[in-house]
Amino acid sequence: MQLIQGGAGVGKSAALMPVAAMLKQDGRSLFALAHAGRTARDFGAKLDVPASTVDSFLGRFKRVLDGTASPERMAEAKATLSGSVIMVDEASQIGNERLAKLIELANGMDVSRLILAGDTRQLPAIEAGKPFELLQKEGLATATITENLRAQSPQMKALNDALDNRNLGRAFDLLKPNTVEVPFAKGPETAAKLWAKLPEGERDRTLLLASVRAMRTAANAAVQRERMTRGELDGEEKRVNVLDRVTITREGARQMKGYQDGRIVEFRTALPSQGFERGDRGEVKGAENGKVQLAMADGSVRQFTPDKLPRNLSHDAVSIYQQKNIGVYEGDRIRWTDNDRQRGLLNGDFAQIESIGRHSMTVLTRDGERHELSRGDRMLERLDLAYAINVHIAQGMTADNGIILMSEKEKMLNSTQSFLVAVTRIADSATLVVDNVKALERDVTRNIGGKTSAMETAQSKPTIQLPVPEKTLDFDFGL
Repeated sequence: MQLIQGGAGVGKSAALMPVAAMLKQDGRSLFALAHAGRTARDFGAKLDVPASTVDSFLGRFKRVLDGTASPERMAEAKATLSGSVIMVDEASQIGNERLAKLIELANGMDVSRLILAGDTRQLPAIEAGKPFELLQKEGLATATITENLRAQSPQMKALNDALDNRNLGRAFDLLKPNTVEVPFAKGPETAAKLWAKLPEGERDRTLLLASVRAMRTAANAAVQRERMTRGELDGEEKRVNVLDRVTITREGARQMKGYQDGRIVEFRTALPSQGFERGDRGEVKGAENGKVQLAMADGSVRQFTPDKLPRNLSHDAVSIYQQKNIGVYEGDRIRWTDNDRQRGLLNGDFAQIESIGRHSMTVLTRDGERHELSRGDRMLERLDLAYAINVHIAQGMTADNGIILMSEKEKMLNSTQSFLVAVTRIADSATLVVDNVKALERDVTRNIGGKTSAMETAQSKPTIQLPVPEKTLDFDFGL
């Protein structure tokens, strides 16, 4: 196994392009993986190799991993993977369980090399563990890339240098000429006006980043109002009920705090012991004493016990959503909040509403493909306005310019890690919109972010209990 550590903008995935070309020339099969579908697709396009999410890849070989594959299927998997190279981008977002399975698969199928590229200082996996960081601490072979290729302007080069040296005071000083300080309630509107007044071509090269869900929603609504005032949106408003996914870990789904009244619970796997089928969903009507009351589509109210969710699933047993009603117009920019792989619509991808009819709407993807979403289409619920996005969605993106909307009121979410990810998306010019810049600087400096592993909590010498492949490729990564 080979690790590649590099900060944002150093070109980790680009550095693997000549590696991929040489390996393909040598006749080896390559697979490009990432946590998110959009990232995987872009990574695969750079390397010109098949790409998928880590979850999809593991699902493809599920029976091989659990030992239920037929001899024919085992032979087929071995023929596919033996001697191949698996490359994983944004590997810091891969948790313990998924990486352990990936390593187990690589070992069992005689994969020649597993290459993990990522950055320990950016956002980690949502689920348990931070194996990419701990494997580095254990001394696993790591190639480090340090030269930042993304930053182009003197401001951004100096900002990246300050962040590399963990000098947050210097970073905020560099942002001072481009810092707009306004009252909390005016933040989204101010950021929206800054973005909307840009020429259309420049807007497409400018990220509007919001640090939390509520600010993102407010900024999206504010941009939409600005565009309406400017006459850029056509037709009548269409109200759409959408599902805004609540980010929780699989263990978090077993706890009661995520099941707030009004939220939607969708079952991603069958739970026969509790009487739920895959695809069932209900609205939370109460939660106490370890039981959740769900109002189902057929009018019944059924009881669900989160603590009884299976512990050994390779995917989420349930998804929890916050219901949200938004208005959309022809011309609005949207993003998908879930995947429809059959149509190539990936979570986090952008699209534009081209036309709205009485019972359907037509959207145009960034790839130039048109899709009609008719009444009952599940993707009508899996969209949101996309003028503003949060840092988790932005990780892996690059833009010429950026407007970063933050508030010192969000103390728990203002961290060195999230601030670094936001700033380092940008190549030329960053603007900070905040209610109290001094308080924000204090919070970001104090809260490093990230998480503590179980091994670190136990304050013992870390010992990674992962099967590490012994095979190596005859390739010098120092080239």
